[in-house]
Amino acid sequence: MTLWPCGGPKLEPCSVKLKTYSGEQLPVMGQAAVNVQYGGQAQRPPLIVVEGGGPWLFGRNWLGHIRLDWPSICRVTAETRVQPILDEFADVFKEELGCYRGGEVGIDVDPDVQPQ
Repeated sequence: MTLWPCGGPKLEPCSVKLKTYSGEQLPVMGQAAVNVQYGGQAQRPPLIVVEGGGPWLFGRNWLGHIRLDWPSICRVTAETRVQPILDEFADVFKEELGCYRGGEVGIDVDPDVQPQ
């Protein structure tokens, strides 16, 4: 896998342990110091690289290096490619409860099970 096709920093060993929100450990490949510019700031924080193809995340470790302009970060919205699906199936995504309009439904109950 090529992280930087046109040449970039070499990954150095990284002792950071990362986990998903459900507690699974993420395989860390290494880290590299990268140049970051934001809002007139220029820093060189460590970029931690993990295996996989998930979304890129702005980690807590960068918050000590880069001061974000929180008031300008108003809200996060779904990608625009989701909107056509929401529009096409608007009745499915209503806030109110819907009604089942299918065939007859049966519920099998084990007679040996006592209600609690």
